[in-house]
Amino acid sequence: MKVSHEQLLKIIKQTGGIVRNICEATKISRQAFYQRLHKSEELQQALSDAREEIIDFCEQKLVELVKAGEKNAIFFILKTLGKSRGYIEKQEIEQISKTVNIIEVPEMSAYEPTIDDIQEKH
Repeated sequence: MKVSHEQLLKIIKQTGGIVRNICEATKISRQAFYQRLHKSEELQQALSDAREEIIDFCEQKLVELVKAGEKNAIFFILKTLGKSRGYIEKQEIEQISKTVNIIEVPEMSAYEPTIDDIQEKH
């Protein structure tokens, strides 16, 4: 039995946009799911929205851990969101390009001794 477009939209939302779970719930292959996804902007948007909801949920849980004093959560927030305030683990160096103008380069020539120069030394 083919899954309708409406059913697929509902299952995407229910599964939080996790493709494995979508495919198991609908009994379709990953390839079939991606083919249908590719053809429908509505399905693409539903998948994106479902994943955004999961991220929002996780962010809320992270904030709760920070408020509870969980050190790892605090460190994570500072290392990611606190970068602009100097909370970084490694030094990041911003490179600024500079242009160097060479005004004049003297002409250089190789010195090759003549036979007379060699004979004079001996």
